[in-house]
Amino acid sequence: MDRRKVQQCFAGLDYDFTAFDIDHFIVYVQQLRQRPIISQSFPFSAGISGLWLEMATVDFIIYQSRTHPIHQTHIRLHEVAHMLLDHPRQPIRDSLPAEMLRELTAAGTPSQTMRGHLRMREVNRRCNAFEEEAEYFVELLQRRVVKADRLSELTRTGTSIRSLARYVDGLPYAAKYPDDLQK
Repeated sequence: MDRRKVQQCFAGLDYDFTAFDIDHFIVYVQQLRQRPIISQSFPFSAGISGLWLEMATVDFIIYQSRTHPIHQTHIRLHEVAHMLLDHPRQPIRDSLPAEMLRELTAAGTPSQTMRGHLRMREVNRRCNAFEEEAEYFVELLQRRVVKADRLSELTRTGTSIRSLARYVDGLPYAAKYPDDLQK
């Protein structure tokens, strides 16, 4: 992993973290890259967290719909990190779930041109420097978000663990987003 590369990329963002929320940040990245980013959840099979597909004119971030919203935010940021770090893309047609491949092909996406990053739990994260760099980028981003007092934008939910509810309910985002709390 090239920590200096990640730090330089992050430092060059020039993003106002006092305005951070995940959608605002993705719009900012769209402007930087001068191309649209479509972010969509998908019910992946076990083991797949998310992927970034770079097409001719648009980027797709597809993230696991069957996970906690906090994890979904993390996955989306992780895939954005791959974009910003300009990680090499690989043909991933054979790695995509058949249902997703059918949907993308039906939407007019030629399957032979699908290139991107597919994030599989425990497989690429542990053995791939690009995955480590993306995780480090997200760590730097999360630290900056916390420093800007925008933690609620990373979490936006209470807890599904009842024994923690009394601690979480008192946090500032609990008052700001009461409908999001799961009791």
